Amino acid sequence: MLPSSLILPTALASLVLALPPAASSQVPTSNPVARGSEFIVSVEQGWQQEWGKVAVAPDGERFAVAWNASVSTPIWVRFFSMNGVAYTGDVLANPTNNAGSQDEPMCAVDADGNYFVCWSDRGNTNPPNDGSGMGVFGNVFDEDGVALGDDFQISETWVNSQWEPMPAALPNGGWVVAWNGDNDGNAYLRFFDTDGTPRTGDILINTYMNNGQTEAEVNVSPDGTVLAVYADFGGNVFPFTGTNLFARRFTEAGVPLDSQEWPVHAELTDYDQLEPRMAASKQGFVMAWMDEGNDGSGFGIYARQFGLTGAQGPLLPVNVVTSGDQRLPEIAADETGNFIVTWEDRSTGTGQIHARAYRADGTPMGIGFIVSEDMSGAWDYVRPEISMSRDGRDVVIAYSGKLGGINKAEEVFARTYKWPHSSGRGHRPSGRGQRSGPAGAPVSGTGSGPKGKVISLP
Repeated sequence: MLPSSLILPTALASLVLALPPAASSQVPTSNPVARGSEFIVSVEQGWQQEWGKVAVAPDGERFAVAWNASVSTPIWVRFFSMNGVAYTGDVLANPTNNAGSQDEPMCAVDADGNYFVCWSDRGNTNPPNDGSGMGVFGNVFDEDGVALGDDFQISETWVNSQWEPMPAALPNGGWVVAWNGDNDGNAYLRFFDTDGTPRTGDILINTYMNNGQTEAEVNVSPDGTVLAVYADFGGNVFPFTGTNLFARRFTEAGVPLDSQEWPVHAELTDYDQLEPRMAASKQGFVMAWMDEGNDGSGFGIYARQFGLTGAQGPLLPVNVVTSGDQRLPEIAADETGNFIVTWEDRSTGTGQIHARAYRADGTPMGIGFIVSEDMSGAWDYVRPEISMSRDGRDVVIAYSGKLGGINKAEEVFARTYKWPHSSGRGHRPSGRGQRSGPAGAPVSGTGSGPKGKVISLP
């Protein structure tokens, strides 16, 4: 029951999400099964590769991983077949706006296999690449890894700072990007054509303006409903304490569907709620976030499903291991609403990448599984990202690994999975088939990362 003192928008106050069962041909039958070991993504190795972000093509034939090679070098992206074979080398995402430092890359893919890579520019050049402070930039690539144009500035506003862009594909073509901006922090959206041509100006997500509203995230359902979420640092709504998450719906044209944002976690009024991440399906949205203390020990991971009208499903505690911190969740869903949450587990001090799969009705498929392979503590795994095909059968999880010790390497890893679903889908076209590397021969994607056996949680 919602606290009586909590004021919700009238249209949402009485809504309770009733989740329909998924079609029989789209029901997962087991946890995802790894195709093989984790592998290093980049050609260049032995230096600082970090912030690996992955996007899987809807047909499940290909994926791309973007990353930055330390905070003082540009953004890179590499393209793979689903079997982990790279068909490009390391592709420079920002050949023009690469002075100074760029980091915080993100990656999205549309129905035609075009990839939108976005990043933050640290603004540590004179003048900064966007003219004032930090900026947000992007570039669009086709499925072959060829840029559709030059890299470009995402925000219309350039004064002060803009940071951490989050792209999502629109179902009828084009993109929407959310980011944070201004001196005290506000959350913004902007819509683009497929090639990056702007359709709108900057659109303010938040109506609450006290202190900062940042950590903006956005996703789009197949019917075109856009859901944006941010973390409010201003204590704008009683009885919430700490930092809290608020969401607001928009059309594909950027017109608000809600006059005001609404709380994501009405029953969690204490502690901080941070780092929201979303996935979309035909039945609506599912969101995961990092909670400071409600699991009883440090940070934990929670999730919630939302209907297209904003109606809310039950709160889902994700992590079974509650000792220490569970941080930085990421989430992906198939078209019928089955989803997987992955996160950074620090219960043993050294980071491991964990994941947990759910059916579309919110039922977990067991207690989860471990993605990262080295269990000796030599590698400290951080910052996972997950993406899956439209039908959910092909899944890729990317993450960074730091080799312990001073001045040791940090690499970006990926691991591919098959997620078994019940039969009935019919034959999926083979698409482009086996891809080749830049020189015409298949390029191995297995890298030289640590090896180990597949490990499940006890």
